[in-house]
Amino acid sequence: MRRTRFGLRTITGLLLAGLVAAGLSPGTAGAAAKAARGPDLALGRSVTATGSHPGHPALHLTDGSQLTYWEGTLGSFPQSVRVDLGGTVRVEEVVLKLPAAWEARTQTLTVEGSTDGSSFTALSASAAHRFDPDRANTVTLTFPARAVRHLRVRLTANTGWNAAQLSAVEVYGEDGGGGPGQPPADGTDPALGRPVEASSTIHSFVAAHANDGRVDTYWESAGHPATLTVRLGAEADVTAVVVKLNPDAAWERRTQSIEVLGRDRSSSAYTTLKARADHTFTDDPLDRGEFNQVGIRDVTVRGAGMWHSQLHTLTPPHQAGGINHPHEGNFGFDIDDNTRISDLAIFGSGTIRGGDGGAEGGVGLNGLEFTGMRIRNTHADGVNLTNGSHDSTVQNSSFRNSGDDALAVWSSKHVKNPATDTGHDNHFRNNTVQLPWRANGIAIYGGHGNTVENNLVYDTMNYPGVMLATDHDPTPFSGQTLIAGNGLYRTGGAFWNEDQEFGALTLFAQGLDIPGVVIRDTDIHDSTYDGIQFKTGGGAMPDVRISDVTISESNNGSGILAMGGARGSATLTNVTVTGSAEGDVLIEPGSSFVINR
Repeated sequence: MRRTRFGLRTITGLLLAGLVAAGLSPGTAGAAAKAARGPDLALGRSVTATGSHPGHPALHLTDGSQLTYWEGTLGSFPQSVRVDLGGTVRVEEVVLKLPAAWEARTQTLTVEGSTDGSSFTALSASAAHRFDPDRANTVTLTFPARAVRHLRVRLTANTGWNAAQLSAVEVYGEDGGGGPGQPPADGTDPALGRPVEASSTIHSFVAAHANDGRVDTYWESAGHPATLTVRLGAEADVTAVVVKLNPDAAWERRTQSIEVLGRDRSSSAYTTLKARADHTFTDDPLDRGEFNQVGIRDVTVRGAGMWHSQLHTLTPPHQAGGINHPHEGNFGFDIDDNTRISDLAIFGSGTIRGGDGGAEGGVGLNGLEFTGMRIRNTHADGVNLTNGSHDSTVQNSSFRNSGDDALAVWSSKHVKNPATDTGHDNHFRNNTVQLPWRANGIAIYGGHGNTVENNLVYDTMNYPGVMLATDHDPTPFSGQTLIAGNGLYRTGGAFWNEDQEFGALTLFAQGLDIPGVVIRDTDIHDSTYDGIQFKTGGGAMPDVRISDVTISESNNGSGILAMGGARGSATLTNVTVTGSAEGDVLIEPGSSFVINR
């Protein structure tokens, strides 16, 4: 095939899991016109808001989809959203979007930047900006480049709705990788990870999935015709373009009509590189298999998909005769070290909640990463980072119907060295928890540096959506514990013969103190009892910092409650409480807890 030099390319079709430009030899980068826009520096970054509608949280702003959107608290202005870019970068452009099909509206807003997250400077002054479907409901704001880490959009009015609304906050900068670069090495894929745009997307199947190097993610358009444009960043001689779908047999055989076009930086029009033609995609069926394992280390296990590759425990753990390590209590799979597991289903056979004498087991590990999981119908916890587990992350996963905490850090003191084997710097991010039938949505028991960020928790049966506690013999809390950007909906409940009532977000210093707690940018709605509850215990909860939190409809309790035996203090900043059955803020008689407002 004749090699053709181009800087951008377009693929037309419906579904793509992989997009690869192949057969390259270096070309000479010519004189470029204005540099192409670099990658979106906000994509996938942590984002928080002063308030959110329960069904439209702030995390939709950086998910790469224009179909999903954030909506602020109804009838409340000003509202703001804040994106943490992960490090200081020079930015010069912000693109704001609403769903492309929405009717036109004007929103008055300011864009601000900060290097430390506390002191903000205006990047684009307050002004009314029209979002028009004729311009894809997109507003682009440019300004002199500034070094920032935190970017904030403050909205004070919306002519189309009685709340602030945005579906995307995109951030671009001078050092975003969009300028002329070096040509790729011969034989490499210049499309991998480059900025990519689609004419349309549906649900969460965004354009970035087409060149992320994976076949288990994919882009899907909202209809035909559709285009996918990748900016290669430098000109190169290209001999082939490879398009892929997931080879899993679950993807049936299909035919798509595809045309490939490209242009170099000096051209304004695209040239056809491969004429439109029908191309058939076939699956790669694999024999269905079932596997049982006792212990693994230093291996990678990658299945053919959850419907085809399944791991089963054939013997209930408590009847396994000690085949697992004794200190693990014969629970679950014996995965020791340096192991990667993906693209499979695991079916456990355990139906009890403890080992011999009711003891609970587990091994402390570090550097664990759980992502893209679906955990369902467990008899105990979904994921419990225990016995000194540290520097681990659970993200972008879904938990439903767990028999204990869906997510937990349990920094148990029953370890070799309680002074060093603490649960620390673990992170729960961007997860969805639904219907735990016992205990909490998310819980932290001791340790330091642990965070709960940008999670959604729905419909707990009897315990909080999020709980910080010192029962279960943990090591002490120290440093900071951060609860930020979460949404708690219909959480809290009653347990222990219904003698104890729990708030949606509860702090329970049963014995040890719980210092260093920061709660911010959180939406708590329709709680069974209190929105935030400071429970009676033997320890104190000093200097809790609560900011930019919205609490609404605490059905059988207060917005914020300090029980009669609670000790400590909390400072409220920009906290909104409405619709509470027993008052906005209540300190029960006998309590020494102090709430500063």
